[in-house]
Amino acid sequence: MVAVAPIGQLQPTQQSPYEPGQLILHRLFGYRGVVLYSWKASLFKMKKITLEVDPPDNPSEEIVPPFKTPVKCEQPIYVYAVLFDFRDVALSSLSMITGVPFLPHGEGPCKATYNVTDMDYAFHEDLLPYTCTHELPLLNSSFMELMHFDPEVEPKVYPTDRLEQMLKKFGARLEVQSVHQETTDGVRVTAVPFLMGRRKLPTKAVVHYVSFYAFSTVRFLAQVAARGKLPLSFRHSFYHPSSPFILQWRYLILIENMTHRGMKLCGVYWNFSTADGRPLNVYDAEFVETPLLPVRSPCFQYHGCFQVPTPNVRARGFFKLEDVDGFRVIADIPLLPFRDVEYYRELYLSDTGPDDGSK
Repeated sequence: MVAVAPIGQLQPTQQSPYEPGQLILHRLFGYRGVVLYSWKASLFKMKKITLEVDPPDNPSEEIVPPFKTPVKCEQPIYVYAVLFDFRDVALSSLSMITGVPFLPHGEGPCKATYNVTDMDYAFHEDLLPYTCTHELPLLNSSFMELMHFDPEVEPKVYPTDRLEQMLKKFGARLEVQSVHQETTDGVRVTAVPFLMGRRKLPTKAVVHYVSFYAFSTVRFLAQVAARGKLPLSFRHSFYHPSSPFILQWRYLILIENMTHRGMKLCGVYWNFSTADGRPLNVYDAEFVETPLLPVRSPCFQYHGCFQVPTPNVRARGFFKLEDVDGFRVIADIPLLPFRDVEYYRELYLSDTGPDDGSK
């Protein structure tokens, strides 16, 4: 038997960002949470472009097909780091229990990451604000460390100095700068890239690999589409001579089944390349524990991580799904740019010199 008890009073939603300490209910996953911080990010949506050209005189000539390109939306999107209630997440979204992969010092190999297991990211449109009536509004091991709670004052929940220190130290590696969306056949995929850190290479080092890792309760079987099949961490001959770093990246994926029929996730395909189109690697994986996207709970969210020896990478791909009738559905992943802005800024300063900007 499930017992139902009041937890508080819903508040009106707002267009402006919610402040740290705001208690929220997640519209998609149903958990209670509290806002740690918010970022104002650019939103890019994939749009199909059809070139307006005159039809060819010769019927045998090829007609330019439509193509997709990311288009920046006029309105930005607010993205939040939130603490969630362990009890709710265990019931509604097991994929979030593993947490967010994190590189504490911005250096070291990707395998040295650890997971922050009591937080995740959420989007503004998915948050429902509320006020609490309980003495302890959230069951979370980090709540009392990062938040004050006083039912006699307003706001009842507000940040501690510890949260301020954490954001000052790690904020750059938690920051959200861009959000990318694409909808295919009623399935919307939202993706967010993050730079976790950089590891400096020894002098004259040559790197010949691109490694991928998945952080989720869902395990992956990874296959390289070319030159054999290897496990999750695989190799590909590639070297970027101008980059002295190994870049550690992570990404957030939210998949929403917006149709009226249940689906399940069967696999994912990634294609990584440099900014000028040179291929890096192909990543084709099947879900061992198949995530379900039924009508009553049509969403799935997880984090992944990879490292690559180039400061500018682009990724495309798609998810393979199957609906309740056995029909296959292909949901495209939006074009994701992984660009180390700081590297190019340092490269520019080294070329121009420190005094050029003052002239």
